[in-house]
Amino acid sequence: DLTGLLSPERIMYCEGRKEPSDDGSEQGLDAEIYNTIFEEEYSDTLFVSSGGNTELDKYGEIAIAVLRKAFQDVELLILKDMDINDDGSETTDEQRASWLSESQNRRMLKRKEMENYVLDHEIVNKAYVDLTEEDYKKAIPDITASDVKEKVGDLMKACGLNTGMSKA
Repeated sequence: DLTGLLSPERIMYCEGRKEPSDDGSEQGLDAEIYNTIFEEEYSDTLFVSSGGNTELDKYGEIAIAVLRKAFQDVELLILKDMDINDDGSETTDEQRASWLSESQNRRMLKRKEMENYVLDHEIVNKAYVDLTEEDYKKAIPDITASDVKEKVGDLMKACGLNTGMSKA
């Protein structure tokens, strides 16, 4: 049995583009970010994109059911953004707790989505040291708000950027 030698200890299915690139590598931005952030502290964990909001539940659960047969010693989890309502309304703490209670394999962010973490002043200021907290607050007054992703343009202006966003 070589699976223990070849597989990570934990696979976390997260939101993002589920199709791999032509060479089989990850194309989901969330998974790429999580893998980069946690590669040192959790080197035994692999984040894999498994589709958008509603696809993640379906494809993640199927993958867990299938892979559990082959990788019995691998912890298989689903990590979801806190935006589970189809109508776009904010997810309540009660809804979050209910979704989490449906399976021990589920995890959910405490903020709406990845951007509510990576666009935090503490993180952005590491790359743009001249960005004052005052200018940051003008662009993003509340990092926990549900509209943070929509304020990226304002944040880019505050950082002195006039180009589009990229993975770099």
